[in-house]
Amino acid sequence: MPEDEKRELVRFTYQYSPDFREEYVTGARGGIQNIYHLRLDFYNERSKLRSLEDSLVEDTDGSRRIEPTESSNEPDIIERTFKVGLVLSFNAVRELSRFLAEKVKEIDEIERKLAKQITGGE
Repeated sequence: MPEDEKRELVRFTYQYSPDFREEYVTGARGGIQNIYHLRLDFYNERSKLRSLEDSLVEDTDGSRRIEPTESSNEPDIIERTFKVGLVLSFNAVRELSRFLAEKVKEIDEIERKLAKQITGGE
């Protein structure tokens, strides 16, 4: 249909709920919850601090020193704190997928332009 022949069918307006909150997240996980929905839980992650406790220890020769209560030989622990969970209909998942694909293209273009500016390329 040519541009001058299109007609508006529905107009959407948007507003924020009074309890709307914005969260910064570093990752997500989830999956199909049942035959109608997909669940996405968004989280932040950070390195978990080792114990904030030290002990005064005494060696058999009588010398003393302060050392951490927890062994430093243990592997690092990354703590993931879930901030918000979404349950989406499959239709909403498809729409979100299209939206994200479009935004990724925009981000890639911005990054290409920035790289050219930094390197002085055309």
